[in-house]
Amino acid sequence: MKLEETIRVTRYISAQLLRDTKILAALADAIDGEDRQVALAGAAVLMGLSAIEAALHEAALLTRPHLYTNAYRRMSVNQKYLRLRGADSKPLKRLVYLRNALAHSEPENERGRDLSKCFNARAAAEITEQVILVCRDIWGTEMPKWYSDVAFPCEPSSGHIP
Repeated sequence: MKLEETIRVTRYISAQLLRDTKILAALADAIDGEDRQVALAGAAVLMGLSAIEAALHEAALLTRPHLYTNAYRRMSVNQKYLRLRGADSKPLKRLVYLRNALAHSEPENERGRDLSKCFNARAAAEITEQVILVCRDIWGTEMPKWYSDVAFPCEPSSGHIP
């Protein structure tokens, strides 16, 4: 008789993306030079929204699988949050506004002419705080231990973050 055992490990990326956002903000705070701070703060908002989008997908798949459809995956990040949580998120709307300042050229809009007004070391810290808030809201009391262990390694590991 041949005995065979299979172990399947599923790895999700949202917690690591959140952790990477924190790293970018810390680098923006530690580095000299406005141009470098603008670059790191801009990278933080892009990484942060990637973390949020991944968390929206993972939370839907794991906690409300009936929501995780092709239509859900094609929605905007704001629509996904509304569908999953049942309400809008002001911090998320602000993050999307900042991402649009980077990703959509609008030369008539001042945010597109001088990125240092939106992106600097202070903004990187605020962006990260907003990303953390949105990610905590996405999971609510259903935050898995693996998520909190990776995203919030210095906090008590209860499996759920209040």
